[in-house]
Amino acid sequence: AWLGKNENKKAAQEAFRKRAQINSLACRGQYVQSGKNDAAATQSLFTASYTY
Repeated sequence: AWLGKNENKKAAQEAFRKRAQINSLACRGQYVQSGKNDAAATQSLFTASYTY
């Protein structure tokens, strides 16, 4: 959302706020998905055979 551009700052902050709110609900088992998702929210973070 931000891409390092000042004109995107407000949109990036709003996207961060939404994700923080959703994460807060999810960690308490209270999140119910509704509405549309942005592209980043639908991408999987899974990496096959990943080890630390």
